[in-house]
Amino acid sequence: MAHNDKLILLFAIEDSLTPDQERALDDIKAMGKQRLGSYFDTGVVSIETIYNRILEEIDDTDRIKISIKAHMIPSGNELMIGTIRLIDLFEFLRKYKETTGDIDLLYEKNIRKFLGSKKKVNKGIERTLMEYAERFGLYNNGITVVVEDFESTDDVFILTEPYVVNGCQTTRTIWGVMIKKLEAGGTGNNQELETWKEKANQGIVIIKIVKVGADGKALLDDTTRYTNSQNAIGEKDFIALESDFQKWSKQMASEYNVFLEIQKGAWESKKAYQKQNPQTPQFYEYANAFDLLKIYAAGWLCEPGIAFGKNPPFAPGGAIFKRITDDPNFGLEDLYAAYVLAKVGKDYNFGRGATIATRGQTRFLFFTVAIEILKDILLTALGDPDKVNYKNITKSILSLDEKNLLKEITDSAISVIDDYLTQGNEDSLFTEPIYSKTNDLNAFLKWDKLAKGDQFTPKLKMQVVFAKKLLRKNELFSNILQTLKEGGPPTRLPQTLSTIDLADFPD
Repeated sequence: MAHNDKLILLFAIEDSLTPDQERALDDIKAMGKQRLGSYFDTGVVSIETIYNRILEEIDDTDRIKISIKAHMIPSGNELMIGTIRLIDLFEFLRKYKETTGDIDLLYEKNIRKFLGSKKKVNKGIERTLMEYAERFGLYNNGITVVVEDFESTDDVFILTEPYVVNGCQTTRTIWGVMIKKLEAGGTGNNQELETWKEKANQGIVIIKIVKVGADGKALLDDTTRYTNSQNAIGEKDFIALESDFQKWSKQMASEYNVFLEIQKGAWESKKAYQKQNPQTPQFYEYANAFDLLKIYAAGWLCEPGIAFGKNPPFAPGGAIFKRITDDPNFGLEDLYAAYVLAKVGKDYNFGRGATIATRGQTRFLFFTVAIEILKDILLTALGDPDKVNYKNITKSILSLDEKNLLKEITDSAISVIDDYLTQGNEDSLFTEPIYSKTNDLNAFLKWDKLAKGDQFTPKLKMQVVFAKKLLRKNELFSNILQTLKEGGPPTRLPQTLSTIDLADFPD
């Protein structure tokens, strides 16, 4: 078997295991590990566990309570600071998984999920655990756990509704290493294992436990934000704390069967969970919320240069983020329309893997051009400039996608992009007055005045005008026009018959 292969004996049941069944399962696991080593594992999934996972709000009487053994000192009424042995932290994680059935629920309030053992930082954490476990507290920054409440007896604390808001990579790496080391059964040299255990018993993790209360969302969010203010965390990651995006993520899943990623690494985590639990509802399509904001800005707001060149304006608190989310009419439908546009745009192969040179850096400009062409047809269909607004652009995209007509517009847009980026063509980017002053393609495509009219990019304006005229000669133009005249959202929910994973595009 390969290094990453795994053989899991999975039991699907209705109710949680009884104590006798848990002991029997432990016996099966021990026998399997003795024969196959770390490749073998057992698992249980119950209807009860599935219900707990998808339940959006847990009733007050069903609060999760997990004990943890640590050396802590209080700092006021809301904070405890101290250390926890590696072995005791692993025991806490094991109890959490046994109680909830899903260890990833522990990170639901974090800004990102586990990013995998291949990441450089996580490789470093794993190496420290394997080689210098006794020095772990010296090399690691520690973890932060938020709880609704805590009770203590000596060094044992009962945590109510615990969530790790800083230290996901640390705790999940500890979990992975210790599962292999302590529960692998009969593999490796026993003396080496005993030596490692002695070191691990000396190793500690610095821990903070913050009590936020049952209604302490503001304190929870602030704790998450400020404890994740390292260089490795970008401001865009804090989109996970925005209540609107939390709501839209759930709605995108329920209404469109699309997984909206608001936590960094959440899609990889979700795919792994689905693979291990094939009986659970499966997502085959996903979109990154931050990327959809950029697509919306490039298309609807005509900001391709900023979308391509910068991240901060789109992060929570940024100028364009506020411009979009402060609009009371912006919502789930707009995010989904941006996703639909992205899905169509994926067929043209933009980005680093572009096979056509003109498409390497022009993804966001393509969205701008597509919407500009759509707006012209929408004006013809509705006959009123005031009706060519953001909401009607959204509805038009969804209606055209429903009738399989959207690609007629995006094909026109990609023709503009290819012609505009080809040297020697009339009205190409390289003949723009501003370009001749710098001859810097990258800077030009990140220019905040890009596509803002013939005052700044007259050659692009001419290309778009020509594309609009050409599209009117398309044999399907009358169908497009009629669809836009009818207006309104699609008459049915979109189908998800094919597997479509939107790739991460370079910022």
